[in-house]
Amino acid sequence: MFVGNTNNSCSKLPSQRRVSAAQAADRGRNGFISQKLIFEFISQHVGGRENVGCTSKDISNHLIAKRMKEMKEDAKMVLDYVYFGDVVCFDTTYRTNKNLRPCAPFVGFNHHRESVLFGVALLYDETAASFEWLFKTFLKAMCGKKPKTIFTDQDPAMAKAISE
Repeated sequence: MFVGNTNNSCSKLPSQRRVSAAQAADRGRNGFISQKLIFEFISQHVGGRENVGCTSKDISNHLIAKRMKEMKEDAKMVLDYVYFGDVVCFDTTYRTNKNLRPCAPFVGFNHHRESVLFGVALLYDETAASFEWLFKTFLKAMCGKKPKTIFTDQDPAMAKAISE
């Protein structure tokens, strides 16, 4: 026999968890407030964690998805890529942000031998799945045009994602 509030137990099943717009309500916009603080704020206003109806990770995923939808391609980068994107240099060795996340720039050269930035992303990690997502997203942003040559640092995870 089950003893306790069945609504709270069901609300924690992945298929039953939902982050409402009111819950996320721009509290994490521009990354000024951490997802953990957002979850704690919501918990206090609904009478405890068990009443939120989602997990802290659900809020994090919701905010990431929202930010991804809001991202737009820079028209100049797309145009530069159309003209000069046959050869792309891709390297993730730079970790200058405060969380030491890999910075992944797509760089090429124009007809004046000047560096041209086609796109850039901050990755969570350097796994094949992350690289595969990044390359698919980059190709989608660049109208499906694939570069003829990609120069990389020969990372095995990156090579696997490129082959996909």
